[in-house]
Amino acid sequence: ISGIGLYHSCEVPAFDGVYFYGDIFVNDVFAVAYDGSTVTELGSVATIPNNLVPYGGGSNAYGDVFIAATPNPYIGGGPGSVFRITAAM
Repeated sequence: ISGIGLYHSCEVPAFDGVYFYGDIFVNDVFAVAYDGSTVTELGSVATIPNNLVPYGGGSNAYGDVFIAATPNPYIGGGPGSVFRITAAM
């Protein structure tokens, strides 16, 4: 499991406080939400394209969350990439 980050950007208010994470062996991004007393598993919320897998992530000063992706170790892929979590994911 690879930690990606906790979302606090105003771009997608529904994601505020949602934690994103990935599995470095598949190209899905998963999420959980915590309301102060209950953790809700949101499941797979995005798929990273081009045979890339989430390897880590971080955020900027605005609370946007970024995913660092690298080629899948089992099937290869192109060069790595960085993705920003948006409502379109």
